[in-house]
Amino acid sequence: NVQAQYLAIYGQRLFISLKLEGTSTLVWLKISTDNESTAPPQFTPFQRKKTVGECNTILSPRGLEVDPLGRIWVLDNGNKTCRAKLWICNLNNNDEIIKVHQFPDTVLSSNKKELSELVLDKSRDNWFAYITNFVSDHLIVFDLNKSKIWTVQFQGKKFRALALHPKKELLYLSQYDSHELYAISVDSLRDERRKDKETRIGSWSNNYCTRMQFDTAGVLYAAFLGKDFVAYAIADAVIVGSSLKQKCFFKDPVNPQEKMKSIIFALDKSGCMWMMIYKKNEYKLLKIRVGASSYLYGSQNACEEKGTCPTTENHPLKSTLANSHGRVQSHLSKISPTTTSSPKSNAEATTPTAPAPVENQNGKGIRTCNQNLLVLNTVLSCWNIFCLFSIASQILWFRKMKRRQDSIARIKKEREQMCAAPIINRESEREVTSEPVYEEIEPIYEEVEPQQSTSAPHTVADIHV
Repeated sequence: NVQAQYLAIYGQRLFISLKLEGTSTLVWLKISTDNESTAPPQFTPFQRKKTVGECNTILSPRGLEVDPLGRIWVLDNGNKTCRAKLWICNLNNNDEIIKVHQFPDTVLSSNKKELSELVLDKSRDNWFAYITNFVSDHLIVFDLNKSKIWTVQFQGKKFRALALHPKKELLYLSQYDSHELYAISVDSLRDERRKDKETRIGSWSNNYCTRMQFDTAGVLYAAFLGKDFVAYAIADAVIVGSSLKQKCFFKDPVNPQEKMKSIIFALDKSGCMWMMIYKKNEYKLLKIRVGASSYLYGSQNACEEKGTCPTTENHPLKSTLANSHGRVQSHLSKISPTTTSSPKSNAEATTPTAPAPVENQNGKGIRTCNQNLLVLNTVLSCWNIFCLFSIASQILWFRKMKRRQDSIARIKKEREQMCAAPIINRESEREVTSEPVYEEIEPIYEEVEPQQSTSAPHTVADIHV
């Protein structure tokens, strides 16, 4: 069985890392843009020149990446007798070897050596490579200018898949033995003496992630172990969350009911994704137009000046989610270890050029994330205080209303008891229990002697009380 492990593309050359019966090799095939071409392209070994010594060739190619300058970076896991290496070759000059850097034992021990993914980072005047070794909790960093290599430890977390955001601020890392996704500041990785803490982004809902890659619009594509589809997530919408807002991006348009065994993919400069799927003991090569290039061509400063930066608002995924089959530009037939059928492609293959320098963003992504968390915590704290006061006010109001209702009920009950008693009983009760409401007062008067009246012959007695 031939197993395709890694994929990279540059111009009209498609590079594939193949594993066959315990050995691995790096081959490439030419992708024709002639729709009428019927000649099947042939696999060609990448290193055709014979070299002296087993350790002077690429033995176990793992991660593959081609930078915009036309240099292919090959991660070689080596074998029991040969050290792991990082190969850099110039594709524009007959695949000339530019640099071969061996991994020392202080960085990569022979008994814990399972190199997996490779991503490239372009600073203002330098190139960095970030490499995962999924049997170790260390991330390997390579500085091209200094030709120096070091590791960054993650306290028990082992990572496999890597993806660099096109703004060159954050490196996303997916754990090897869980569904968790993390991010760390690129500035801290470039500085050997600095170590920022990784930030948890969320968790994939499908399975362990085996491959991730960003496009220039900030869309993160991911393939999963044992899953027959590729998912995507908008990077700006997944910062800090318990689960990623991911959606299915691709399923086989020919026989979607048949389960695929593996998927590998890579983005090119022209806005297309090249994907190899394995099912029914054969490989199929697909070309899918996504409308955005590989993250390596995401020089935000340059494209913002030209006004050509792709954004998630006008990204094709926004309007074609329900019609994923319509995005497949060409469907290539099965690929054998020696031949492949003719590709049918409408895209023009052009030679990539180097992007404009990317300014150092000084870890703004992590700081922005922390600031957002601080604001969120402040808002939640204020909301909790408001809810506490609101609940306390409601409790006091209910107690006041309860006392008032109890007072009204008590008065009403007393009145009902008084009205229900007989009138006689009430009068007798009043005589026995109550004091008289009045007292007898002697009449006040005096006798006045009669006086003679001058106007009448008789006597009138005036009585004054």
